[in-house]
Amino acid sequence: MFDFYLNTQIKFGAGSRSSLSGIIAKEHWSFVGLVIDHNIAGLNIISDLIEQLKKQADKVVIGKCSISEPTYDSIEELRNGFCHPSLQAVIALGGGSTLDMAKAMAVLVNNKEPAIEYRGFNKMTAPVLPVIAIPTTAGTGSELTPNASFIDAKEKKKMGING
Repeated sequence: MFDFYLNTQIKFGAGSRSSLSGIIAKEHWSFVGLVIDHNIAGLNIISDLIEQLKKQADKVVIGKCSISEPTYDSIEELRNGFCHPSLQAVIALGGGSTLDMAKAMAVLVNNKEPAIEYRGFNKMTAPVLPVIAIPTTAGTGSELTPNASFIDAKEKKKMGING
């Protein structure tokens, strides 16, 4: 037996990303993290979005997802920049792997064990931060689920952090 609750709001359509500042203001977030796909990080439209974030939040930490199939080891590498106790939300901008990395960062801010310890279902013992997912690809569905898939390089298995 299990309970499942997914508190999700979906904004869809051209220009939806422009509502990001309003969401941050409404939630009173002053410190947010951004996980961005390294392939799009240099685009003007992305630079504009980052500037918009920096105007709305007092502090923004940015990490790049540069791996197409994230591993638990790559989560640990990115984690160092995101584990600030005052971080209030994580924003993801990219494809499914980037969105999954952002979900992992949202878990690991308050859950201090190695990422692989949260492999499976509902292993988190502390609250998970809110995630705003801005997908740049169609079809992965990662923006809609509480699941994030990663490769355990040691066991050569792909298993997720779910819940």
